[in-house]
Amino acid sequence: SQLCKQPLRDLDTLFLIWVEEEYPDELDDFVFLANEIFSKTDDIKYVHCEIRAANFDDSMLGIYWPYLTHLSLGFTILFEDLFEIVQNVPNLLELNMVIDYHDVNVITEATEFLTNIKKHYPTPSSSKIETLRIDNSDDEAVTDSESSDRESVSSLAESVDDAAAIDGGNSIRAYSNIKLIQELGLGNMLILELAVGYDKQLAKYVCSMPTTVPYTLLAPNLVELDLRFIHSWTLKFPTIYPRSLRKIDIMFQDVSIDWDVFRVDKESKAIVFDNLTDLSITGDSYIPELRDVANANNLDLKFPNLERLFLSSCNLTKKDGQALMSHKLNWLHFEGSFIAASQLCKQPLRNLDTLFLAWLGLQHPEETDDFISLANEIFNKTDGIKRVQCEICSESGVKNVDGVDWPYLTHLSLAFMMPFKDLFDMLPKVPNLVHLDILINNCSDNELTEATEFLANIKKHYPAPSSSKIKSLRLIDENTALHSYSRCKQTFGGVIEDLKWYWPQLRDIKFQES
Repeated sequence: SQLCKQPLRDLDTLFLIWVEEEYPDELDDFVFLANEIFSKTDDIKYVHCEIRAANFDDSMLGIYWPYLTHLSLGFTILFEDLFEIVQNVPNLLELNMVIDYHDVNVITEATEFLTNIKKHYPTPSSSKIETLRIDNSDDEAVTDSESSDRESVSSLAESVDDAAAIDGGNSIRAYSNIKLIQELGLGNMLILELAVGYDKQLAKYVCSMPTTVPYTLLAPNLVELDLRFIHSWTLKFPTIYPRSLRKIDIMFQDVSIDWDVFRVDKESKAIVFDNLTDLSITGDSYIPELRDVANANNLDLKFPNLERLFLSSCNLTKKDGQALMSHKLNWLHFEGSFIAASQLCKQPLRNLDTLFLAWLGLQHPEETDDFISLANEIFNKTDGIKRVQCEICSESGVKNVDGVDWPYLTHLSLAFMMPFKDLFDMLPKVPNLVHLDILINNCSDNELTEATEFLANIKKHYPAPSSSKIKSLRLIDENTALHSYSRCKQTFGGVIEDLKWYWPQLRDIKFQES
């Protein structure tokens, strides 16, 4: 309040955080002073207030903040009290709050209140709230063993129909804990009430916990979808209207891709994603190749406007792969076997701006020849693509690199330590490479010593600098915590000038450690 005595009209953003100190009448003073400050913020574009208090107090009902745009409440509050406060913050755009998902009474009150919202508010409000985010407040109740299972649960909506009291809301977000929802069903019950209330005008739906939505999402305005399907926890897949979707991000765990989720007309074999431009599909197992069988129910998929495609370890059929390679595709990221990558890339790639292929399947040296042959086949037809990137994840390295022929590759990531002599012998066959990543996690100290000795004597091996276009090099050690020193810097720091001599265009060397 003292700081804000001066005029605030020149500000674009004001962010105030109040931390409760628990002295007598503190809340009354806070409300009075906050009202004074926020009453003179009418020309500020973003006005934020975060309240870090232990509990809700009735004195907060005296809030009147006509120009506040963002409010965060760091305590559990009943929805009945929340709605009273919101009425006194008429320009609020985003509201963040917390709920204890362990507390049966809190969850039950919230669910009952929302279920009977029309009884409390016969007509929609004039609120401008666009985003409501609900976090789980009881972080301490999650044990260390459970912490790895923490996931977020989000139901996002773009607009509110006549069943909701907050009119014009653009999104609802809610986060909780998978185990609690699975065991108690409380968080899921609340989120389901919110989602159902927004169903008619639902535009964005994100749920990163195992999907248990047992109803059809036929919202004609649904544009963004993010779901996780896990067989052991999925009660029933929802049916989702596909035509309006512009972005989809789906994870299938323990189950294969089920396109039937998007088949609203069960009599038809065709599923058309008319407006979809961005698709991400993630599986959880290594698939050696695309299946030469029809998908479930022999569906005919069409993606006429797909522009960005992310595929990782997902169980696709050849027919699915052909359908996904839309003529408008300009960005492709694929993680899996290079047999599957080769099958996927049979179609012309000329329209791509970016191609990223991560080979995850190399486990034995004898696979190298097959990999190099398939990679040559793909990378020889990438002329005209601005960024062509390959990541090789190998437990045994890549041998026999003499056969490499990647004329248009621009970015290369090696998730293993290749002997520098082999690397230098290979690079003339990758003439357009500009960026190189090398992971040294599993290198012994002896291997690193051999590498630096080779680089220190590089002029003996190569009397003249190379014609390489490499501009940036990143050396990565993710196991720094296992050592008492910084291996990247200590090992390679003394040979940087030797590297720059051999790669004359090299300008950027980074040591990344964790």
